[in-house]
Amino acid sequence: IGKLSAGRGFEEALKAFATLRDSVSHARLMIIGHGEHRPALEALTRSLGIESSVIWAGYHEDDLAEHYRASDLLLFTARGSDEGHRAILEAMACGVPVATYPIEGVSALVPRDWIASAGDPETLAALAASLLSRDAPALRREAVNCAKEFGYDRAAQRLIRAYSS
Repeated sequence: IGKLSAGRGFEEALKAFATLRDSVSHARLMIIGHGEHRPALEALTRSLGIESSVIWAGYHEDDLAEHYRASDLLLFTARGSDEGHRAILEAMACGVPVATYPIEGVSALVPRDWIASAGDPETLAALAASLLSRDAPALRREAVNCAKEFGYDRAAQRLIRAYSS
């Protein structure tokens, strides 16, 4: 998800997905966003042989949560434009677990076993396959619970405890 620009991690996500397809043949990849880099990304899907398995959803704002909820997993391969990794929290709030590269800051957002041990497509694909093989309803609940840590109630409780001490 994000603006389709060079250097935003889409190439890495496509390569990881191509590797994932070797073990999860029915998998599909939905890309949410628009931008000038789409023709290059479409060419990469053709060269990787995954063109028919990639859904170009375009830009979404009002129904973004529905698109997240239609997903089983978010592949996170590059820092977001806000450096806060907002897409991770958005996905988890919608019950979508995340397979992520070991990017600075993600360990504060997701369980350790959702972070790839290395920042390469093959390692991310193996992590994604592992997560997809787990109990989906339990994994979705875990994602929502992780996101709740960043909601107002829990954040306010942490702040009150910090000021009280």
